[in-house]
Amino acid sequence: MRLFKILSLSCLFLVLGFSSMNVKALTGNETSQYYSVVYDKEQESAVVAKLIYLNRGKDEIKNLKLEIHGTTVRVISAVQEQAQTKTQANCSRYDYNSPIDQSGERRCLEYSESQTIPSYTYALLDTDSLKIVNNGLSITLDLALKQPIASQKTGTVILYYKTQGMANKVWNGYQYSFETIKSPYDIDNVRVAIDVADDLYIKETAEGTTNYQSNITSALPALSSKSFSESASFKDVSSRIISAPGVTKETSSLDPNENFRVEGKYYNNNWMGELPTIIGVGLTFVVILVVLLVILKSEKKKN
Repeated sequence: MRLFKILSLSCLFLVLGFSSMNVKALTGNETSQYYSVVYDKEQESAVVAKLIYLNRGKDEIKNLKLEIHGTTVRVISAVQEQAQTKTQANCSRYDYNSPIDQSGERRCLEYSESQTIPSYTYALLDTDSLKIVNNGLSITLDLALKQPIASQKTGTVILYYKTQGMANKVWNGYQYSFETIKSPYDIDNVRVAIDVADDLYIKETAEGTTNYQSNITSALPALSSKSFSESASFKDVSSRIISAPGVTKETSSLDPNENFRVEGKYYNNNWMGELPTIIGVGLTFVVILVVLLVILKSEKKKN
């Protein structure tokens, strides 16, 4: 009987833990950052960042203070994403004697349970004001939100910016050191995907493939700075950032004003990327050859 109680309690704790994880996953009650970073031959990085902030405080958040790293930082656009829900009733019985309307459906006689569908709208934010340069190593952007983030709610901002000073040329390619954005909030999860322009090479992803930088540029003209509006193209960009391809690194549980650094190399072609390995194999072969020659000479002397 005692064993049964212990097993029952264990199962209960597992169910509660699993349920809490599911609730968190479904409600999105966390602060996350997602980055799609593309480097080029000029050692410039083009970055699309999706920043999701959960307001854990009591007061609404009207501004986001963001520190972006780079000796030169050019913020091209900032877009606020607003999530809403639409309730759509599902028809369970139609009047097949009625004419078909413009939407291609007949008159509904009976509705079943309604369905909640997520809806997203977007608005451009002002990025020209309240920029502070910090010793030539970063800028601080004080971003005024169109829609404040209420207490215990989440808000999303999508930034498109370019930086220099986060990559250097080395003997066989380029060394990069990308740093994520600092903000005065706890960050639960961070995901960074590093890729390169089409004419470059980075290990783990083979030939470079340009990602969403061109897509976001084409989607921006449809947005307004005056009000929120729907945009299918920008919604597509937003949804894809969280799973952007490339050399992917992740971390979690960052403190306020703490960020995540990702370092690595990229090359002009795959041969340059494999050159250190080729040189290493060649040196190993030479060492083995020298050792064999020494052994042969010593054997001849003995004879």
